[in-house]
Amino acid sequence: MAEDRYDVLVVGGGLTGIVAAAAARQRGAHVALVTTGPGTFVLGSGALNSEGMTAGSDSELGPPQQGLGEAFAFFADFALAAGCRYGGNLSTRAYLPTALGTFQPVSMAPCGLLQDPKSSPATALVVGIDGLQEVNARFIADGLTSYGGRMGISTTYGAATIRLPWRHEARLTRWEIANSLDRDERCWQQLADVLRPIASRAAWLILPGMLGLNTSPYQMAQFEQRVGCPVREFATLPPSVVGWRLFRALDGRLRSRGATVLSGFSVVRVSIKAPNNFAVSLDTPGRMKSMWADALILATGGPIENLLSTVGSARFQTGGASTSVVVDADLRLLDDDGRPIENLFIAGRALQNIRPENGNAMAILTGYRSGKRAA
Repeated sequence: MAEDRYDVLVVGGGLTGIVAAAAARQRGAHVALVTTGPGTFVLGSGALNSEGMTAGSDSELGPPQQGLGEAFAFFADFALAAGCRYGGNLSTRAYLPTALGTFQPVSMAPCGLLQDPKSSPATALVVGIDGLQEVNARFIADGLTSYGGRMGISTTYGAATIRLPWRHEARLTRWEIANSLDRDERCWQQLADVLRPIASRAAWLILPGMLGLNTSPYQMAQFEQRVGCPVREFATLPPSVVGWRLFRALDGRLRSRGATVLSGFSVVRVSIKAPNNFAVSLDTPGRMKSMWADALILATGGPIENLLSTVGSARFQTGGASTSVVVDADLRLLDDDGRPIENLFIAGRALQNIRPENGNAMAILTGYRSGKRAA
């Protein structure tokens, strides 16, 4: 049983769970993370929007959303160590172009996506790929120019379409392009060669999210040098190459730091055998597997009622008509009498009053705070 006993056990492998496990591991805890698979953040750009989180009345997360700067700084450092550099900050607003020809307001985002269109008058080119039918460069460019004009953005957007030299299929997907770049370094050189002639027409180029799943900041810097101008990506409709790239990097960093990660297994139930003694049952092939922990963080990204039906004899509070649960300022689950269940933490989307636009930011805030307290 010793090998299945941990200081902190995290259930959920999305952004919340990864941050919680990383925060606990940073403080020396023996940590395991169990998950059925990556969370929904892999579907998007990985951008963070903290707008509205630093003002307003107190909430169950403390006055007002305390520790936001500390949590973001921790995540930025963790992501950088994983090879994903973030730009932006909590005090300013940046804007990412989208596949719909609009702008997504963000506080922080991967640097490969971030180029402030308000910085100075300029021209940017949206680049389409011949055979990649899901991206219409002209539609996106016209939308960004029109939408940006109403927002006071002086950047204008043009469109260009290129043909990939290694292309043989009549139709392409972003994933096929990303895999080609991951497999063969020559594809990077060939892509740079076809982009270089149009780079002189713009301050920066904007490509669909397709630049590999294993791309490092160094590799991107070399690529931009070959092209001759900054190159940025935009997250297309799900599934997102950009989101998967971020997930793979963060997951790999967590494993390299000594956390145990069990992916592909469902948690069937959670029970408390004694104070500071949680038992978690996993649905593994052949037989149930039991894991034990002193502290438990539930970061499942959705309702947790079925998991917690056997938490001692205590019932727990829910958020009225919603399926969210109620926690104290330390993110500990409250029972029906309003008492916290020691060392049982809830983080992420199962909490109350999380606005969709703040989802990733709240994942980082609650993941960091729960991991820190659990450790």
